[in-house]
Amino acid sequence: MLFLAVFCGFLAENQREQFVEHHRLTRFARQLLSGLERDTAMQNQILTELEEKEKCFDSLLYFLAMPKDDNAKWTGIYRNVHYLENPFRYTYQKAVFDQIKNSGSLRLFTNSNIVDSLLDFEYNGYLIEKQTDAEIIFISESIIPFFSLHFDKSLIVQRFETYIKKPGWDSRSIGRTLPNGFLRHVAAWKNVFENLVITAREKHELPYINIIEQRVRAVVLISSIKKEYHLK
Repeated sequence: MLFLAVFCGFLAENQREQFVEHHRLTRFARQLLSGLERDTAMQNQILTELEEKEKCFDSLLYFLAMPKDDNAKWTGIYRNVHYLENPFRYTYQKAVFDQIKNSGSLRLFTNSNIVDSLLDFEYNGYLIEKQTDAEIIFISESIIPFFSLHFDKSLIVQRFETYIKKPGWDSRSIGRTLPNGFLRHVAAWKNVFENLVITAREKHELPYINIIEQRVRAVVLISSIKKEYHLK
């Protein structure tokens, strides 16, 4: 009888632990699902902005390819140059991943495909953050100082309202007006500017492509977690 009582107690305790762990697993799965859904919403918003930036890079390269340094070429550049100094931040729901890993609860996820996908998603999120940090550093250390030397920020579209306007200039001046004497000086620094545009695009392309791929990972993970843990 004593043995049976101990054995039954053991079974009851084991069942209770299984129930607690299953409850914890379901809670973490819901947190992951919520975090991934927020990630995809943020990715969609960022990619919309980056697609606009991609168009501006195309326009800049189009105008820079023009052989003659005339008004049409450089007003076209002025219309599109503002995106060069526009950084963006990428963040993902690290707190959820950190809580699961640091608490040792990753072991609760017995589906190895989901675990591998989670770790892959986390690593790529970290990688994108590093890539965007590199772009921000390049903008702050190279692009912005160059702009301050060679461009009139009151004629750059996003800066127009925040800088002192020249007499007679209004929003219609954007893309139509160049500072006096501007074309006389571009030959001295346009090669440097072209290199800045090319490098800026390279630093933009890496996170842009990776965020597109990261959104695919998130969508697949959302579907897998819902199916595996019967979540809606």
